[in-house]
Parts: sequence; structure tokens; C-alpha cells
Amino acid sequence: MRRRAAFGLLAAKDREAVPVLISLLAELPARQIWRIEEALFDLAGDKPPVFNSPRTDEVKYRDTWAGWWKDNETKIDLAKLGTPRPYLGYTLLSQLDFGKVGRVGKVYELDAAGKLRWELDNINFPMDAQVLPNGNVLVTEQSGRLLTERTLKNEIVWQRAVNGIGDRRPASA
Repeated sequence: MRRRAAFGLLAAKDREAVPVLISLLAELPARQIWRIEEALFDLAGDKPPVFNSPRTDEVKYRDTWAGWWKDNETKIDLAKLGTPRPYLGYTLLSQLDFGKVGRVGKVYELDAAGKLRWELDNINFPMDAQVLPNGNVLVTEQSGRLLTERTLKNEIVWQRAVNGIGDRRPASA
């Protein structure tokens, strides 16, 4: 109920909605907070809070957003909430190179003119990638059954072993 009321206030551009939404980050189950996160990242634009680890500690996550709001409340224009962001024309690619030993590949991004913006190489069978709001890249690596977050210098910030979808082998195999 508080979430719905807060979103109603946010639609009316009422600043009091934001602290309520932030407080719910530590109270609601993870499957229910994605809309809150989406609204907060939309408000933050290109200056979201910096998270030093994946969102596993809900209290720290909430407190990081609360600190961000305290520092930025007067700078945020709620009228811009929900306005479409300009299309940049970037293309993000995951490429596998079967010619090399093993299943090595790379992830890279091209600008609107097709010029290379950045590249991450020597990745184990990269299947998919997404640029995160903090500028890092989330990469799924099939060969190592890994999900990694990497900087644009290809430094691994964190990684998590995962089983593939449809993988019938038990996790202990």
C-alpha cells in the first residue's frame, strides 16, 4: 500500500515520495522493488550512487540511496521523471572467436558511426552483456558459467557462478 501511495505522490511530482520509496528497498522482497529501482535510477540520471558490491545487503543498499537523496534532493528536477532519454545509437556486441584456443571472445561497443568506443577481451564464451548505470559492464560467460561485472579496463569488480537456464545437471556437478 505504501509503495502505491508513494508512486502516486511521485507521479504528482511530490518530493516526499522519494524517501518512502527508498525506505521500501529494505522492506520489500527483491522481486517487488524493481519498479522502485527503476524510478530511482531514472531520477539519478547519469549520477546514481556508487555501490561497492552487488545488492545483497538490503540495509546498506537502502542507506546508500538515502545518502544519495540527502546529497541531491535539491538538485533533482522531478518534472523530468519519466522523460525519454536521447537515443545514442550505440551498439553493444558479444563476439565469440572459435579460432582461438578454448572459447574466448570479447564484448565491445560501437558508436553511431560504427567506431569502437571500448572493448573487453579474453572473456570465456561471452553470451550477453549490458552496460550498467555505473558504467561497468555485466557479462554472462557460458564457458565458466559466470556472471561478471567488469570495468571498462576489463577488471572484474565481482563475479558469481551460475547454472545455465535449462541446465539439467545439479549445482554440485
